[in-house]
Amino acid sequence: PPSPLAVEDAHNREAATPASGPPCKPRRVAAQQDGCLHTQPAWSTVYRMEHKTPAEMRDEAEQAMRPLGEERIRLLARLDEINEELRPLVRQALRVEVSERRIGEITALARGTIRSIKASA
Repeated sequence: PPSPLAVEDAHNREAATPASGPPCKPRRVAAQQDGCLHTQPAWSTVYRMEHKTPAEMRDEAEQAMRPLGEERIRLLARLDEINEELRPLVRQALRVEVSERRIGEITALARGTIRSIKASA
């Protein structure tokens, strides 16, 4: 699509040499009252028909993220619940000498997390 300024320039060139009548003054909105024959809408109107405003683009971006964001929040809450359920099981595994490395492999808990569980026992 042409840039808004290109649309304005085209308007000014066409308006300067009408088939009949006086030329338009260079401006963005075509004026009927001064006898201008060129009736193309203002460049900003053309621009808005083809493009979205920044606010509209932000709103669409937020709407696109919302379903996955809600699911992620729900899954993180569930992960917190699972971590709480795992704590006593990890403590028990450490008491019977299951290695931190092996606990990490089974649970995907970081070694630092396993050590903090061990320290709180």
